[in-house]
This record gives sequence, structure tokens and C-alpha cells, in this order.
Amino acid sequence: MAHNVDSVNQLDDELLFELLHEVVHRFKAVLQAAIADDDAGLAVMEARALGFIANHAGATAGDLVKRSGRDKGQIARLVGALADRGLIERAAGNDRRSHALHLTAAGKAIHRRLEKRRSRAAAAMFATLSAAERTTLAALFRKLAGAPAA
Repeated sequence: MAHNVDSVNQLDDELLFELLHEVVHRFKAVLQAAIADDDAGLAVMEARALGFIANHAGATAGDLVKRSGRDKGQIARLVGALADRGLIERAAGNDRRSHALHLTAAGKAIHRRLEKRRSRAAAAMFATLSAAERTTLAALFRKLAGAPAA
């Protein structure tokens, strides 16, 4: 399908959507490579869950469901796997059905390593952008993140 530039030199919405998809795909590939290079042997979703729990200590599996868009069963298995590996611990919360999640010392160590890798990957991905372009991109991302879905 041909993509055109309209009279005010704006790309059509479909092309912008495709470009955004390409950037997201590249981001995921860079992130997966950074995680795969670590010897922890975590899957991307496990690493993301560790990061969420690190930044939201006491979050529940329900919070992970909301954040990730995954179903309860997937998250229950993920939380169980992380707990079985000694990376997180579950503490009883206000509700018997929900447990507050916290990183263990081992989980914190892996999270720190992965954050360093993620930081290097982000720096490499955005290295070609000037400070002004980064500021503009961040503003545009914020605007898109708040835009209502169609």
C-alpha cells in the first residue's frame, strides 16, 4: 500500500502506526537481547515482572494482571515460578486471596543487573537523537500514552 504525504507534509495515520510498530518491535528485540545476555535465564515477562515488583513493592498479582494485560492464570504461573526460584516472596495481604509481592535479595541482585543492561540498551537505541529530539519524543510519547484508544 502506498503511503502519501498530505498538503501540509504530515504522514498519514497508517504509516505513523506502522512506524510506531517498527520502533516497538525494535525496542522489544533490544530488550530481549539485553535480558538474554544475562545468566539469570529469565524470560522477558519474568524480567518485566521483577522490574514492576521492584518499583511497586507490595504490589499484588492482580496489579501485575492490570499492568501487563495478561490473564490471571498466566500471572499466577509467573509469580509461582519467580517465587520457586527464590526471586520474590509473597506476604499475606489484607485479603486472604491476595499476597503482597517483594523481591528477595537474589531478585534484587538480578533486577540491578538487568536494569544496567536495560539502561545500556536504551542509551544505544536513542544515541542518534539530540537532546531536543529526546525531549520532543518524550512529549509525544506522553501525549500518545494518554490518547483514548479507538
